[in-house]
Parts: sequence; C-alpha cells; structure tokens
Amino acid sequence: MMHYILAKFTAKRLEKGYSQEYMASCLKITQGYYNKLENGKIEMTIRTMFKIMEILEMDTAELFGNSKAPENQKNHN
Repeated sequence: MMHYILAKFTAKRLEKGYSQEYMASCLKITQGYYNKLENGKIEMTIRTMFKIMEILEMDTAELFGNSKAPENQKNHN
C-alpha cells in the first residue's frame, strides 16, 4: 500500500510542476532525504504524509478513494 501512496504523491507532485527540491524546502528537509522518502527507501511518518498531502492539496479521498490499489498490492498490506 505504501508504494501506491508514494506513486500517487509523485504523480501529483509532477502534475503540479513541483520539484523534489521544492517539496523538501516546504518540509524543511534536504532534497536527498525527500528523494529517499518518495522512493520508499526510508519510512515516512504519518505526520510527514499529512504534510505532503497539505503541500500537494490532496485529501484522503483523492489519496485513497478515487482509485483502487493495484491487484498485486491488495494482499501485501
């Protein structure tokens, strides 16, 4: 499921034309750290997830409700 969330964040970031550097600046972290977050190399806290949602102007319905997780992700939660 986290892979699905990260993919949604990346897609929304690109849709808005935001760079990883911009996102990192908003989160007060380095671009390298943000890259690791976005690529699932380090665990994301709930607080960070909600802050990213705020920056990207996403709500939980957009993140979880508009599409289903890929079939191969459903049983791997």
